[in-house]
Amino acid sequence: DGPAVLREIRKLIQTKHPSQIFPVEYRTVAADDIWLSPYFERKTAMISVSGAAGEDYWDFIRDCETIFSWVKGR
Repeated sequence: DGPAVLREIRKLIQTKHPSQIFPVEYRTVAADDIWLSPYFERKTAMISVSGAAGEDYWDFIRDCETIFSWVKGR
């Protein structure tokens, strides 16, 4: 699901938030067996989005959150 979500974020930037210039970070983490770990028995893709300090980028964050919710992001 990670690559598909990343493609949706890219489309979102291109169509609705073209002034968003901060990088989107993507990384994968292997599942582990640590009970309190966010990766417990689950391979995970981590996608981080942000914006420039002092700028109002909350609409972008909310739009990304909607996309993340499609795959039960946490």
